[in-house]
Amino acid sequence: GEAEGVRLVQVDDDEHEAQFVVDAILSEGDGGGDGRSVGILYRTNAQALPLERELLRQGVPYVLVQARAFFARKEARDALAYLRLLHSNDTSALERIINVPPRRIGSATLAALKAAASESGASLWETVSAAAYGRRPSGVTPSAGRALANFVNLIDKYRAITMGGRSSGGSGGDGDGDGEQPLVLP
Repeated sequence: GEAEGVRLVQVDDDEHEAQFVVDAILSEGDGGGDGRSVGILYRTNAQALPLERELLRQGVPYVLVQARAFFARKEARDALAYLRLLHSNDTSALERIINVPPRRIGSATLAALKAAASESGASLWETVSAAAYGRRPSGVTPSAGRALANFVNLIDKYRAITMGGRSSGGSGGDGDGDGEQPLVLP
């Protein structure tokens, strides 16, 4: 068949734009086309996120050319790990972001914390919180303990903001992160 001409469509925001585009792709498939011949061109990478989210939401397979999928980017995975840690004591999220951005909590400290958690039967988050408030397991230096305290205070601060005060159960700190940066990832 003959290709349709260009259409100008006004939408409220990028989310509605993405929904319109994906719905149009799906209707192409309903009209006898397979949808595989459809391409989406956009001017800026910022436009990719709502489109990618909507394609995922509606289960439409896609291939991203000349860019990385948003959710495959390190920054996106780190941000999601922060969010998971804020809302649960997710061990894999904690391991991913305990030193992101760099805060002088190295692999030896993390190994000592994991060993102590395993030995005591506590979660890794409970062990990190205990180390932050002075109950440092062997292998965790005083400077690493201070870095852990800053990290725990940062997480507690954002938990209080996002969850109405839920904290790690640690014993103190004013929650200002002692020089930590806000939850803004590079």
